[in-house]
Amino acid sequence: MLDKRLFGRFEVKFDCYLALDKDFKVYQAHLLDLSLGGFRVITEAPLSAGKIVHFSFNSNPPIKGTARVVWVKKSAHSNQCEAGLEIIELKDRFRKALQDLINELTFSLSEAYFR
Repeated sequence: MLDKRLFGRFEVKFDCYLALDKDFKVYQAHLLDLSLGGFRVITEAPLSAGKIVHFSFNSNPPIKGTARVVWVKKSAHSNQCEAGLEIIELKDRFRKALQDLINELTFSLSEAYFR
């Protein structure tokens, strides 16, 4: 299967928060991987493909924006799901913070590769 992603993904392990568009409830999620164009999470939020969500990564500094759910895989054993989201809106300061985080992850991988 051909991977059509424009950006490389990096495995990460930190929490994030999702709020469904027009819903005031905030759901906790666990970020699994991340790129400049999107991310993958595990969550109990009721996600479905096409839904718009507002997100906040529990990173330093925090990164906040809006994403569209691209795909969802429901768990057969719990009420959690795994989902892939495409970032559709990010203010400049958060885009810079995301780029800095990706650069840090890239540098960490490169450093480990050359040891």
